[in-house]
Amino acid sequence: MLTTHARLLEGALLPLRSRWAGCHRDSFEPSAVGVRSDEPGGMLAVNAVCAETDEEAARLRATAEASYKRMRRGVVGSPPPVETAIDELGGVPEPTPNPLPDGEWSRSISGSPETSPTCSSS
Repeated sequence: MLTTHARLLEGALLPLRSRWAGCHRDSFEPSAVGVRSDEPGGMLAVNAVCAETDEEAARLRATAEASYKRMRRGVVGSPPPVETAIDELGGVPEPTPNPLPDGEWSRSISGSPETSPTCSSS
């Protein structure tokens, strides 16, 4: 599954990584506290879910989406089970479009081999 996720990330996020890195590099100011680096650096993380169908991948992604909503409300802890997450969201999230629309910086993406070749295990 790691290879599948890596392919999904490679296909969907390389353009976002480039834009994010450029924004970070352009606005970088060395910090006087913490790690004292004179050079910009960063890390990008995203929740990527692959499943047999787009709908199943979106259903499984509900856990991450509900967790993000909880964090925005100041609720931290273990992620909710899928069915609890779907209830909290008021339904299953829409499948992730491929490619992502220009300007969209999704934290969580999902897909199937049929719509996202990057989900293919071959």
